[in-house]
Amino acid sequence: MKRLNKIFIGSGVIALCLMLLFSCKKDNSNMVYSQRPASKNLFLSISGTGNLNRTQKIAVLSTASGTAAVGLNLTLPSSTDITATVDVDTTKVKTYNAANNTQFYVLPAASYALQAPANGLTIKAGNLFSADSVKVSFKNLAGLRASNYLLPLTITRVSGNASAILSDSVKTVYLNITLTDVKQPVVSLAIAGGSSTTVTYPVGAKGSANAIPLSVQISPASPDNITVNTVADNTLVAGYGSGFMPFPDGSYSLSSASSVITAGQLTASAPLNINIPDLSKFDGTKTYLLPVSISSVSGDPYTLTGNKTVYLQLNFNNLNNSSNTSAVGTSILSRQGWVVSSSGSFDGTPYGGSNYIPSNAIDGNNGTDWISDYFSGGNSSITMDMGASRRIKTIAYNKAYSNVLLNYGLDTYPSSVKIYTSTDGTTWTSQGIYQPVAGQGGSTTDPVINYINFFNAITARYVRLEVANGKGFSEINVYE
Repeated sequence: MKRLNKIFIGSGVIALCLMLLFSCKKDNSNMVYSQRPASKNLFLSISGTGNLNRTQKIAVLSTASGTAAVGLNLTLPSSTDITATVDVDTTKVKTYNAANNTQFYVLPAASYALQAPANGLTIKAGNLFSADSVKVSFKNLAGLRASNYLLPLTITRVSGNASAILSDSVKTVYLNITLTDVKQPVVSLAIAGGSSTTVTYPVGAKGSANAIPLSVQISPASPDNITVNTVADNTLVAGYGSGFMPFPDGSYSLSSASSVITAGQLTASAPLNINIPDLSKFDGTKTYLLPVSISSVSGDPYTLTGNKTVYLQLNFNNLNNSSNTSAVGTSILSRQGWVVSSSGSFDGTPYGGSNYIPSNAIDGNNGTDWISDYFSGGNSSITMDMGASRRIKTIAYNKAYSNVLLNYGLDTYPSSVKIYTSTDGTTWTSQGIYQPVAGQGGSTTDPVINYINFFNAITARYVRLEVANGKGFSEINVYE
């Protein structure tokens, strides 16, 4: 049995010749192949190995031509001759696309020709392969606008041995003709230059939010006007990840249901925005997700769809980052009875330091620190159980001063701090991300303190601060 030969011919015209030939191999034993179907099945094969290879990609320039071949196979030899007719069935392209989420096009009839025995392919008694094959020649490819075409070849008629099973699942093979020099227009949707973006507002914010622009774009440009229809699809929220709520009904709108990309242009002629008219419709303790998808594209049948869905995340920050140079409320001077724990701490004793344990953050000594686990590769958190719920207005902290990592030039000052609170230690509410504005200066006797002020006072027993690995604090306090 001859294997696939790939012949590349240069000198101006590149021709790809893919020929699959099947020999008169005689073997009366039962042959076992890794991809052969169930016993007595009759099937087509592309590769010529006798295995069930249902799809073959044929890459070729639009200025070239090529050939391929398919042959008839049996799982077990038959005692009589079996003959089958093989032909093109273009209706299977739509079925293939639906089953595989692809966008193949039907290869025009003028771009291929079949050469097959007049009476069909025959597998002689006792053999597993047909001695002949259906040869496919590709031609007239210049001028085609799509880059991916599909040509289904299927067994349409069988005669000879009635025990040969003809199954829909194995009677068709697909030739995927890819024109490597043809670039189809691809329409995609973007938000803030990517597939997702997050907008944050203070807890209790009212009125309308800033319009969030979406970009409807195409590359390369199409010679036709393209209409792109978009729709918000809350059914995608559950599959995006945990912790997200769908936008409430009536809390948003798209400025238009469709956008037009004018022929020759790369972006839509009019902006497409997500509008949020009233932020008071949202719960400030929740994080919301709005998926917006391309529902259809029309105007140019050769336009493909790239990124179809973008995601807008909306959350609320209860942290007043614009007013954190002074505290709100009264400091809790005594932290006796507080229980402090962490998800990871750095042990600096092997490096000449100490074990930077969580309790250091409430011992009243600016010369002792809690440092998150430097080797964790991720974030660590420190959690304070105050023993009873309090009305918290401010969380205060100052930097670590004694950490041995400073001796190695590693900055322990956190660039951001995520704040979580809880009343029971089980259910946690995100209060936002604090971005420090105070400097890193100061000393153990005169520390620079960061004050995390809340827009709205919080009732909580537990306070959790999350920072990157190798970051930490010398002291943490709460104001009520």
